[in-house]
Amino acid sequence: NFEGPNAFFIKWVGGIPVPTGNLRAMGKFQSAIGDVLKDGKWLHFFPEGSMWFFYPDIRPLKKAVFKYAVRYNKPVIPITMSFRPRKGLYKLFGKDPCADLHIGEPIFPDQSLSQKEAIDKIHAETYHIMQVMNGINPGDPTYNTDQNIDTYKKTM
Repeated sequence: NFEGPNAFFIKWVGGIPVPTGNLRAMGKFQSAIGDVLKDGKWLHFFPEGSMWFFYPDIRPLKKAVFKYAVRYNKPVIPITMSFRPRKGLYKLFGKDPCADLHIGEPIFPDQSLSQKEAIDKIHAETYHIMQVMNGINPGDPTYNTDQNIDTYKKTM
């Protein structure tokens, strides 16, 4: 996650690489995440696991992200981007679509539930809200409740 065109920016803002295949590194990662949250600092995840530039749908979200919200009783603030074609003078400044940033209300974990139930609930609620923020509503062809990346409905 430190490769690609945004690598410098991710390092500059304090990005923490997600380790793969190394239990010791994963332990240090867990500890770093805990330290950030205990210190009351902000933490941003791409819960889809990666960025796909200009993709219009909300891809399935990984549950691991929501474990931290429940474990440390922290809210999830859904943030999405939607895209629209360039119009007018904006057509002169590039071919990529214009982006709109949507920031939702904080979603707090339900501490009255078991940890697994609380994770499932905040995970499903966040996914639904992110879709609605991007104008994808229940009943639309691309509205998803399926969190399996291999079977969910895609528009591209």
